[in-house]
Amino acid sequence: GGGGEGRKEDPARGIGDEFLAELRGGEASLHHFFLLHRSGPNRGSRRRVGLAMRFIAASVRQSGRVRECVTLVRGSLEHDGFDLEPMLPLVGEATEEELAAGLAAHADAMKREAANYFDGTVCRGYDQPG
Repeated sequence: GGGGEGRKEDPARGIGDEFLAELRGGEASLHHFFLLHRSGPNRGSRRRVGLAMRFIAASVRQSGRVRECVTLVRGSLEHDGFDLEPMLPLVGEATEEELAAGLAAHADAMKREAANYFDGTVCRGYDQPG
């Protein structure tokens, strides 16, 4: 199985204890956004997938210097603090142009997010550790 390691960080007290969360194939971990975490190398023959979901109230305002993109899940935004991601057709119903537009929108969203989270660090993005 692919093990993951996590470390709790409290800015007031520094880094806390490290712990191992061993996962078997098909399992997932849910953790706080600020939990420092990593996983070992994928020694299996199948690709590993990561998925990040952050749910926030429509009233939440961002504090980063770059406007980020969000997907509206329900209701309506209560302010104009975010840019809405485009609504795309279901897989199998999308044209090549729509798929290309979706990939471009995703790349733009990741670039904006990286500018807010990695600015001033040695890391330049999720896939560019520094």
